[in-house]
Amino acid sequence: MVSLTNRTIIAIVLIMLKLALSAAYAASSEAPTANDTARFLAGLPPSTSSPLVALTKDPAWLSHARYFDSVFVNEESAHLSKVRHFSKEYLTDKQGTMLYMFSGPDFLYATSFFPNPRRMCWPVSNRWE
Repeated sequence: MVSLTNRTIIAIVLIMLKLALSAAYAASSEAPTANDTARFLAGLPPSTSSPLVALTKDPAWLSHARYFDSVFVNEESAHLSKVRHFSKEYLTDKQGTMLYMFSGPDFLYATSFFPNPRRMCWPVSNRWE
């Protein structure tokens, strides 16, 4: 029996999703938007007009979506809820602007520590927005 690592399983799922996205694009007259593609890959439903909607009924995608739901439930209970509690308790001197200099999943922590800034700034290419 072959034992697959999590990394191998993720790679296989991503390849399958890429193939599914290609098939959806080929079957549709319009390409999915970047937002719909990102939502689809994250296990979230795309907009109702997206050519990816049909693929959200596929058992492989439904399993993928359930997996990501469970990851976020675990992250919320193990870490993010505690960060928000810490922020509410100890970071009471709120500032209007949050400067976020990185990218990626740690953005969840930035928005958990500082949930309601009036303005967020982060680098986009070689400029700040």
